[in-house]
Amino acid sequence: MTAPRSLHHWSQRVLAEEARKIEAALAARCSQWGLAPDAAGLAVGLDNAPEMLGQPDLAGLAWQACEGNTPAWVSLSETLPDALAHGLFGEAQDEARLARALAQNMAADLVSTLLQTLALPGVGERATPPADLFQRWSGAVVVRVAICGVVLTLLIAAEPARRLLRRERKAAAREALTPLIDALPIVLNARLQPFALPIAKLQSLAAGDVLRLPHRLDEALQLCASGVAPLAGWLGEKDGHRALVLSPQKSEAQS
Repeated sequence: MTAPRSLHHWSQRVLAEEARKIEAALAARCSQWGLAPDAAGLAVGLDNAPEMLGQPDLAGLAWQACEGNTPAWVSLSETLPDALAHGLFGEAQDEARLARALAQNMAADLVSTLLQTLALPGVGERATPPADLFQRWSGAVVVRVAICGVVLTLLIAAEPARRLLRRERKAAAREALTPLIDALPIVLNARLQPFALPIAKLQSLAAGDVLRLPHRLDEALQLCASGVAPLAGWLGEKDGHRALVLSPQKSEAQS
């Protein structure tokens, strides 16, 4: 009896968040090369593998496996350098070897940026992905990048996709919680050095008595939150109120 297959399916919200992240990284690289992302028609899409790329499409793509036995595959278009050269230089690129060389370097840079953004290693030898990745609920993800009329396709198996998209999901959760956390009130206490007092002395205290504190005037006070003292400073005055002037040394240490 075989064990039941694990079922995985990614929400469109998580996939869209990762697509925006990839597109932003590639758009930045395009701009650095002097190619406007809008003019290049840059677009990135992510989807669950069976919903974007089915078995009939698999035979028409030439796949290369990622290095290090990572279960991910890349289908690169051989026409990408020519498309980028035309996007960079227009018709003038037909007469310039430099245009072709620059476009080849740009193509390699974009592929490298894409893999780094997806936390994937470099591209290795040609290999065909296993057919079971295209079953529904496999957890595999397909990434398609359109640029200058050319489409690059990546197929990421469930395990690396899980690492990638859970990272994105955790980041989204942190982003959603940040405004709530920022609004939480924190009680701060300016603390003097503690001192001991005999019980007999404590019982004999009366109005007007003066207690000598061990805290020196040239010694900083501790500013505490929940028992932790992350800052220090000196007593001062502002607008008729007592104030605490934070220590520059402590502030710099915190930053």
